[in-house]
Amino acid sequence: MYDIKRILSVFLIVFLIIGLIVPTAFSKDDKDKDKPDPKPDPKPDPKPDPQLVISPAEVTLKVGETQSFSVSLQNAGGAVISSLSWRVTGNIGEITQSGSFTAGSKAGRGAVVATAKVDNKNLSATAQVNVAEGEIPPGPSKKIEVVVIPSSITLAPNSSQKFSIQNLPAGADIDWRVVPSRIGSIDNNGNFIAGQVVGKGMVVANVSTKDAKGTGKADVIVAGSTDQENKMKVEIDVKPDYSKVKKGDSTKLQAIIKGLNQGNIQYDLSWSFDSSFGTITQLDQGKEQVTFKAGDKEGKVVITATLKFNSTTLSDWAVVEIIGEEKPKTGKFKVEIEPSSITLEVGGKQAFTANIIGTSSEPQINWSWSLSPKKLGYLTKIDEKTVLLEALEPGWGMLITKADDGKSVGTGQAKIYISGKGGEQYRYRISPQYAETQAGGNPIIFTLIGENGNPFTGAPIVWSVVPEKMGTINGNGNTVEFLPGDTPGQAMLTAKVQDGRGLGTVQARIKINEQNTYGKLIATIDGPMTIRLNETANYVVSVKNSNNETVDLSSAQIDWRVAPSQLATIIGSGETALVTAIRKGRGVVIATIKTPQGTVTGKISITVEQ
Repeated sequence: MYDIKRILSVFLIVFLIIGLIVPTAFSKDDKDKDKPDPKPDPKPDPKPDPQLVISPAEVTLKVGETQSFSVSLQNAGGAVISSLSWRVTGNIGEITQSGSFTAGSKAGRGAVVATAKVDNKNLSATAQVNVAEGEIPPGPSKKIEVVVIPSSITLAPNSSQKFSIQNLPAGADIDWRVVPSRIGSIDNNGNFIAGQVVGKGMVVANVSTKDAKGTGKADVIVAGSTDQENKMKVEIDVKPDYSKVKKGDSTKLQAIIKGLNQGNIQYDLSWSFDSSFGTITQLDQGKEQVTFKAGDKEGKVVITATLKFNSTTLSDWAVVEIIGEEKPKTGKFKVEIEPSSITLEVGGKQAFTANIIGTSSEPQINWSWSLSPKKLGYLTKIDEKTVLLEALEPGWGMLITKADDGKSVGTGQAKIYISGKGGEQYRYRISPQYAETQAGGNPIIFTLIGENGNPFTGAPIVWSVVPEKMGTINGNGNTVEFLPGDTPGQAMLTAKVQDGRGLGTVQARIKINEQNTYGKLIATIDGPMTIRLNETANYVVSVKNSNNETVDLSSAQIDWRVAPSQLATIIGSGETALVTAIRKGRGVVIATIKTPQGTVTGKISITVEQ
């Protein structure tokens, strides 16, 4: 009985609790029904795509000058560059994977292209590079840390800013530049005036003293003049980027303009190129499409489209390569060489003749001959279809002839084996076994040495040199004198011995260099390395050969010049020149001397002071 009461008490308490909770819950739901639906969350603005930006975007360099490029991300939104590579277009120089560009040895236009992977997307950016004519005089080796103040600034078109150098060394020279030049101009005192072109660029300061130099830069942004212009993202792309046409043929180019509302914005599009390569004809009223017709000049021409709207100027370019007639295809007729295979000893000779197979009448043919590898022997052309081979070195090879009738090319081959007797199987050798001289140089003495190290005796010896035109042999017996001719190249000296066991042959190699080549002559210019503005200084050049002997320059042709030419005037008279300084700066006095023994150039660095 007691347990039943306890159970009933528990059930009563549970029902009371349920009665209190359930009505409250239903009441809350009813209240919520009366409330209006919440507004949906607004859609976020689309996230802008990241863009790869290269700096500087345009630069003009001298031949051999260097420039460092860097990249950054716009609209990154947390994105990062996972890989970066560099390349150069236009054959204007080379770039390292750290972004250091070195201009080549010829002037021209091209681009530096950076390619990066960002969030699994491949992005690229292009900087225009112009390599200008001119020499870079050797400068000091010490470096100056150059800090330009201010280091970055944003200016309105036509506004000005004074730039300076922090802790400028006493007596230092400053060469101010603006890159690209279209964003503004700067004078020698660092006063910068922004142009009317909207864009990014740099103010570059090259600081130099007598024994040190350095470069610093400041980032400059020229802001747009209207809100509409700032909001527009305009691009111009010339297509195709590269094309190839024959002389006299035509190709079409199109400038694709993106982001410009052409109905509301007035714009101008112009095309520029080297007119010596051909002509351009406009195809429509907007000038977006043109036809380029190639002239008679072969080579690569850069065709640039320039877009101007409001105060903005944009450009892009394409390369057209103009080629001549394609080379004739091979295999239209067969060529045979007689004999088709031959075995010769070193020093031996063999004539070869070429014939066309499969035609009754031989057309007008241009014949050419070659030997592979070249070291096996020397070829002398007897007539168009016949050559004489003189064997120089043991080994296997191939004699090749090509017959060109202007429409097609036929080839023929002959197998050659050069055997080399002598050497280790005989009890004698030529001393020295290798010698080097120069064309028209001093004679060389060669001796045939026996196994005891003494001059060989007791058997007839016949000496010869192949090719014969490389020199002459004076004397007989075990010692001869070789006198080199006027032709540089390789020669083989041969001694044939009849010692009772059969004819034996041993060889020695001779290398004949060009007569007093550039590396064999040394030119020295004596004179002051520092001169004052409007002062005239005297410079004298002298030349010595590899034996430290002074070369007579009485009959030499000597050309004097100063680089850069704006630095000074020069009057050269033989071995002496008078240099008059007309501009402050650094440069080089150069003398090019042409003598019967070769051509050599001498240089001396000079500094013009106030």
